[in-house]
Order: sequence, then structure tokens, then C-alpha cells
Amino acid sequence: MASSNLYVKLDASYHDDQKILEAGEKAELLYVRGLCLAKRILSDGFVADVHLPLFGLTSAQARARKLVEVGLWQRDDAARGYWITSWLKHNTSKDEVEAIREGGARGNHVRWHVRERKPSGDCPYCIAEGLAPRSPPDSPPDSPKGIPEAEAEAEAEAEAEAEAESNLRRLAATMEVRTLVPGSRLPNTCSTSSARRTPVTATTESRGVAGRDSGRRTGGST
Repeated sequence: MASSNLYVKLDASYHDDQKILEAGEKAELLYVRGLCLAKRILSDGFVADVHLPLFGLTSAQARARKLVEVGLWQRDDAARGYWITSWLKHNTSKDEVEAIREGGARGNHVRWHVRERKPSGDCPYCIAEGLAPRSPPDSPPDSPKGIPEAEAEAEAEAEAEAEAESNLRRLAATMEVRTLVPGSRLPNTCSTSSARRTPVTATTESRGVAGRDSGRRTGGST
């Protein structure tokens, strides 16, 4: 069960009250539930006719009349409901509760937004004091960098693409350096052309040697 953090005052010996005894246990239960409802909705002790079926009690109208009869409730035909007798004598009013809540909200603003220098666009005090602009309606909260989430995602994607491109450039440069290192494997095109040139060079040299030998045999001079 969720808690509303609101509490209604009920004397520990209330069941000994003469009016409670005269009302009977059925009307007593309606009385207690009426106290809780009035506190929860901050009605200053007013219970409307439309609220009676919400209590889940049988013969709620008859129980309410009994409470009026013994003086625990007062009928208000104009307002179409009942007033709990002496409510404001034992309970804080709606204005007082809201003032307490206001004080708590104000204290949180001073502590977190002013002293810690972390203003918020969702805080009415920050907006009123000019510490932060009002947050756009139906917009996601700002990213840690202070820019909208969509722009932050776009910036992150751009950074990732730039990093990937930089990595590719480094990889390409590394491969180029490797081709210049002695003993590295050269492409097949280079090996093929070298193989083709070698026989031609060998044949030319052989022809030169053969010519000199021929000259010596015929007595010619070189």
C-alpha cells in the first residue's frame, strides 16, 4: 500500500467517547474512514455525498445520519455533504498543510539548487529567481553536457565515425610501411616482371662472352 505521508489525529481513547458509544460500531467505522478521507484530500473536514459509496460500507446514508444525530457530523445541504465536527480544532487546515509543503520545497531549492549551484529548469523557484530557464514541455532532460539528448547522440555518432576513419588511416599507413621493409613480401606483379627480365639479361651477357671466344679462335684482336 502506497503511503501519502499524511496522518490524522485520533485519540487513543476515542472509543470511550460518549458520542462514539451512542453512534454504534457501524457509524463509528464510517466516522474513522471519514477522518482519513478528509485528511487525504485536504477538505478541511468535509465529506461529500458522492464520497459515501467510496467507503465500501453498506447503509452508508443511514450511518451518516446516525453520526449527525449524535453530533459527530454536521449536515450541509447547500454543499451536499457533511462537516466533521471540530475538525480544525484537532487537525491542520489545507492552507497549513500546503504551507508546510511549500516550506519543504523551498528548503530543497536552497540546499540543492542555490548552495550546490545546480539550478533546475523544473524548479519554480529557480525560474522565478532567474537561475535557470524553464524546461521545454514534453522534452527529455538535458544530457550531462548540457545539450539536448538528440544533439548529444548526433555528436557521439560523429565522434565515433571520426575515430573509425582515423583508425583506418593509421592501419593503411602501417600497411604501406611494411611494403618498404627489406625482406617483406612483394606483390606477384613485381616478381613476375623480374623473372621475365632475368633471362633477357643472361642471354645478352652470354652473347658477349661467345663473341670474345670466337675472336680468340680466329686470331682477331679485341
